[in-house]
Amino acid sequence: MSNGSVLTEDKCGGINMKTIKILAITMFLIVFAYAAKKVYVHVIDQAICTQCGDCVMACPEKAIKVTKKADGKIMHEIDPALCTQCGICIDKCKVEAISAVEQKVVPQKKDDKKKPDDIKKKVM
Repeated sequence: MSNGSVLTEDKCGGINMKTIKILAITMFLIVFAYAAKKVYVHVIDQAICTQCGDCVMACPEKAIKVTKKADGKIMHEIDPALCTQCGICIDKCKVEAISAVEQKVVPQKKDDKKKPDDIKKKVM
């Protein structure tokens, strides 16, 4: 090629090979993390929480609820159905009472699913 656009080991279409390697490793890690299917939930350690309310005000999804227990204690609890795992509450908590905890996911066995025929047999 006479126009000077020769690809060498150091360059690949204007992109440095080191950059390509970093991108490849990053993509591998993203795919690996997705394949692992780890599920995290945010939880508030009630022993550390000072009930300041910073997390409640910061949560964009309003997933943190303030509840009053029968003994009069106030608790902040995160509703996992509303929480989007954005992490804003973790950043806002001054006493580090909120953390993301891995939730164990138990895969359902194929045998656990009830077939309609099995249900009919039990009824009859």
